[in-house]
Amino acid sequence: MATPDQPDKQQSKQELVDSIISGGGGEGAGRLKYRRRKPGAFSDPMRFSQLDRRTREFKAMEQVAGMLVDHFHGEPSFPQQLLIQSTCRIWLQLELLHGRLMETPGDRNIEHLNSLTRTLRANLESLGLQPPATPTASLADYLATVEAQA
Repeated sequence: MATPDQPDKQQSKQELVDSIISGGGGEGAGRLKYRRRKPGAFSDPMRFSQLDRRTREFKAMEQVAGMLVDHFHGEPSFPQQLLIQSTCRIWLQLELLHGRLMETPGDRNIEHLNSLTRTLRANLESLGLQPPATPTASLADYLATVEAQA
């Protein structure tokens, strides 16, 4: 149960995710007054902040933003929110480009895909996400393998 001093964590997380995806556009952010074309792989990046909440693309971005917000225990700083917003847009653009690449392969698509992948990796590293550490064998395991080979 939420107290007046401490709002419900789940509700505030959802509001935070919505503001990240919509670019902090306020109350009407995410709602469209008229029908717009669906964003594509080479759409203007601002189009991704104007997605209709009912679309598959918005729900996918919402899921990614939610996972990244959870990574910061529901309290990312403002610079982290900006990086999360950028990461979500790049991730969606990559997903759309993967679909386009399956339909019409081409050099331009592959170059763009590689560029977006590098940018996504850099954003995730900036957010503090590191690749998993490679497991190292203990000394006892190493000596056991050396003895087994001898």
